[in-house]
Amino acid sequence: MRLAAAHGWHALFLAAGQLLKNCPVTDDWHYHDDPWGEWLDRYVLSRDDGLWLSDGTDRSPLDVAQVLLEETKHGLALTGDPIKLLQLAGLKYRVGKELVVQGSWYSADNIEVHISSALVPHTKAQRLARKLVREEPMTVWIPKYYGSEEDAGYSRGDKREYTPWIFCPTGEPKLDEHDPFRTPWANLRPRLARDYISALSITTDDPFGRYWRNRRRGLVLRAQAWGPKDLDGDREDHSGLRLYCSTSSLKQILSKYDNDLLLLISLRRYEKEGHSADSKFTHTVAVVRISKALDLDYFKGRVNHVYTPRQ
Repeated sequence: MRLAAAHGWHALFLAAGQLLKNCPVTDDWHYHDDPWGEWLDRYVLSRDDGLWLSDGTDRSPLDVAQVLLEETKHGLALTGDPIKLLQLAGLKYRVGKELVVQGSWYSADNIEVHISSALVPHTKAQRLARKLVREEPMTVWIPKYYGSEEDAGYSRGDKREYTPWIFCPTGEPKLDEHDPFRTPWANLRPRLARDYISALSITTDDPFGRYWRNRRRGLVLRAQAWGPKDLDGDREDHSGLRLYCSTSSLKQILSKYDNDLLLLISLRRYEKEGHSADSKFTHTVAVVRISKALDLDYFKGRVNHVYTPRQ
């Protein structure tokens, strides 16, 4: 049966090749320079080196299985406990050996956790942190670089006093998206932007960018990506990613550029009802400021805040 299926698959592409030779793929060339190549590209692996996404998928970390809902007199609510929120970033009331500077995952009780960070001038850090926690939790954000290696970009919007320092690749999975042991994030691990990689003189010899080391082979960055992610949306999503940065390297960056780090921690709860109009989003937000002396300030944002769309 498998041999017959393989013969049928090869016959399909042989026939397609003959058609390509004798007939145009399409008469609409305005949108695509190579429509055949674009179609065929969907049926190859996501990477050019022969590795599958599952080769770069980590096991789920045990410490992401937190419970972020708490019992209240009105029912379950998102936590606003500073200790729990700091722990999500690998922090306590002080900075340890490393911390999470970018991340997105789900807790054990299906709460979305998002962590992002950017550099800001030391003299403006307190004001910007207070301003950040007053923003609408549904749309609060921090600038970052995104895109492909060749064309990285970012948007600051009204946050021109922020300097993005995290790069988040973008891309779509291809043939191996159907592998049940993969997560598409295996190929999309975040890292520092190029200027900061150069400043720290770090490199990676891992094809998926899991580990970045300095010249002394000290570990500076470690990027986790676990799964699998349910692309069809029919089951709970157990995928996630995190970028850890060593504290010593963070201090080096903050000292070199005379900046502070602002870390945005956001929790999102989605409660699905029978009709979409009855569904709701609830958020908890906090901001952490870290100085070049590694002092830490915690700024409480809104807790268990229900999002109300503007009419």
